[in-house]
Amino acid sequence: MYGTTSATACYGDSGGPALVQANGGWQLVGATSRSGGTNSTCGTGTDNAVYTDVVAYRQWIDSTIGGGEPCQAVAWRSGVNYPPGSAVSFQNAEWQAQYWTYGQAPGQSWVWQPIGEC
Repeated sequence: MYGTTSATACYGDSGGPALVQANGGWQLVGATSRSGGTNSTCGTGTDNAVYTDVVAYRQWIDSTIGGGEPCQAVAWRSGVNYPPGSAVSFQNAEWQAQYWTYGQAPGQSWVWQPIGEC
């Protein structure tokens, strides 16, 4: 998928969202991979940005970091300090922390107990 030169990605934008306006709102369709070509001025010239199709990888993303429906809990993040009782989603399941935890992924530590599937 390629951006247009009027609203293209720039250096440092890697990993940012590629959005399209559809059905009265914005939809995520990709992630910025890199700016295109060799033009050093972003948004000008004939070089297009390069994007990765996020929709094609949705199943893998949901199974890896959680967030699949119908999880009600927020997706687990490695840089968060979770107190006992915290609920997260991870790999299509919901988990609850039994003790304080930081950086320990659900399913890979006894600290987390499964409380349901997504």
